[in-house]
Amino acid sequence: MNLAASLWNGLRTVALRPPRDDAAEAGPGLFLALVLVYLAVTLAMAMVDVARPWALVPYGVTTVLTDSLLTLAAAWVLMRVMQRDGIVWGTACVLLAATIATSAVVHWPLDHVATALAARQHYVPALLLDIASRWWWLLVLIVVANWLAPRHLGRVVLAAALGYAVSAAAWWWLPTMPVLMTATDVDLSGVAVSGEDDSTNNTGDEETSTDEPDFDAEEVFYNQPALLDAALAGLKPQTPGKTDLYVVAFAGDAEEDVFRNEVEYANTLFAQRFGADGRVLVLENHVASLATRPLATLTNLTRAIAHIAKIMDPSEDVLLLYVTTQAFRFRLGPAKRTVVSVSVVFWHFLAVLWLALMALFLAWF
Repeated sequence: MNLAASLWNGLRTVALRPPRDDAAEAGPGLFLALVLVYLAVTLAMAMVDVARPWALVPYGVTTVLTDSLLTLAAAWVLMRVMQRDGIVWGTACVLLAATIATSAVVHWPLDHVATALAARQHYVPALLLDIASRWWWLLVLIVVANWLAPRHLGRVVLAAALGYAVSAAAWWWLPTMPVLMTATDVDLSGVAVSGEDDSTNNTGDEETSTDEPDFDAEEVFYNQPALLDAALAGLKPQTPGKTDLYVVAFAGDAEEDVFRNEVEYANTLFAQRFGADGRVLVLENHVASLATRPLATLTNLTRAIAHIAKIMDPSEDVLLLYVTTQAFRFRLGPAKRTVVSVSVVFWHFLAVLWLALMALFLAWF
């Protein structure tokens, strides 16, 4: 079975029609090809949604790989419950092709329509579209399970429910990242110039320190009142008779780019998806934004919340405080302290797990 036929089967399944019978003959090579197609489709949709210049988010790629792995696990669940041993790769290819089709023709357009409706205060239709977008995958799983073993309604429902728990419900608590972000909003390289090979940057002078800041700390703190005043003055007032969302995004840890990335993404997300444009305040500690963003300090946070409390209506508006920081710290080596982000550890673990489980599936099936 070729790639085009597999993608067509995915579209058929999303349209709630059973795949063709030859879909069960697919192997691991086709599954890996579909993973690459999934990455390409996700990247293409992000290119439409994200303003230029673009910057690739490595952990967004891992999100796609993890979703592919969960789809493979769901295929194994469906195969076992429906008692169709030996066709795990065929089932996985059908589900992954359906995943690609669902993301492109169901989730993506419905999310845009729901966002537009919510922005116009049509909350009930927006909610219904969101529910349809989330639960359409369950209908797809029912179609695939019934294709594996028709006329076994009880097992079909059980297999679809378990497959949904593995492949979809898991994302209710797993963190996700986009594959693209606007490069001017955030530095996604994660590598400082001073972190390159010391042999190219060190001329032998041991007294040269790379820890010296390239900014005047006193000037930065002196500028904070004016910088925060300008940011607060830019916040829109509340709209009478309408529930407005105010967001304060706080990234106090300056040791890694990931925290700045998260609050900058929260700024874009809440502005575009939740109608909070002009009502999001970002407080972050990062050398790249010292001149444009107020620092994430207790003083700035206190002033920000006090100001928003004055311009919002507590009886109808919502204030969201979004804080991102380290969840734990540990040391590597006796002298140098290394702070490891939980999200970085988590995503690297998922990447290794994805490769390991793929190797096991290739060996067992």
